[in-house]
Amino acid sequence: MDKLLDTGSQWRRLPTYYGKSKTVHNLFMQWIKNGVFEQILTVSINATVKHFGSPQAFITDTASIKAPFAKFGGKTLQIVV
Repeated sequence: MDKLLDTGSQWRRLPTYYGKSKTVHNLFMQWIKNGVFEQILTVSINATVKHFGSPQAFITDTASIKAPFAKFGGKTLQIVV
């Protein structure tokens, strides 16, 4: 996500270890269509409310690491939603 924000969503400028830019873009669009990011946010909010109670504000921060499948160019990735 940092690379996307930093480069203005220029998929071709992603590091090669993520795989082909078209494949990464297609997966990203599939995740958007399937509501993956909304689900992540919902689970995160629900876990926070369960642990701390109802907050007045909610802030999400993220970090990323190189995924194990990336060494294969992303070709073996299977998404289960």
